[in-house]
Amino acid sequence: ASRRAEKSVRNRAKPEGSIVEAWVQYESLTFCGMYLQDVETAFNRPQRNNDGVAHWFVLNNCDEIMAYLDEHEEMMKREHPSHLVAQKQRELFPQWFLESVNKLKSSNSPTYSDELYNLALGPIRAELFSGCYINGVKFLGAARDDKLCTQNSGVHVPGGGESTNIDFYGKLTNVVQLLYKDRYQVIMFKCRWFDTTQIGRAVLKSTMEYYL
Repeated sequence: ASRRAEKSVRNRAKPEGSIVEAWVQYESLTFCGMYLQDVETAFNRPQRNNDGVAHWFVLNNCDEIMAYLDEHEEMMKREHPSHLVAQKQRELFPQWFLESVNKLKSSNSPTYSDELYNLALGPIRAELFSGCYINGVKFLGAARDDKLCTQNSGVHVPGGGESTNIDFYGKLTNVVQLLYKDRYQVIMFKCRWFDTTQIGRAVLKSTMEYYL
């Protein structure tokens, strides 16, 4: 804290005023950051080395468990303020889902399946590839594809839903294969997406992941 205070001094003649002003700014930004849902802040920034990111992404995009996601979301709404619901679900759902599937297994529920259990356990390991074949279509990462005449790194995701009807376009950078128990696997595309929100411009945005 003292080191931060020293760095905030701009007027050496009146250091106390500079420190107070900097601290007020810091406290104001910290308070506002708690309520910014669409902006990355210290409260919602993902960890650099978070092995659970891919697992959560798969769970959150799996049609087979949407009922579980909806149930858990309602729980989070009852237990946490609205601005923390999304964060808490991301943090707590994987373990809650695993416990729910274990209960189904122990009670011999007809809704239990090995696929559901393996999905709840999470991936055992991940492998990285520069390309792949899916449904007879060849996809190559941009680094490899840029050296060829025929381009196979383009990605198109149709828009839709409540938030937007804008289609998304990008370039594939890597293929990530998540391996699960009993040889189950999930393929993920790591892409760079073009900014299509501004007419006449096509700017590559930050890296995102798309689940197939």
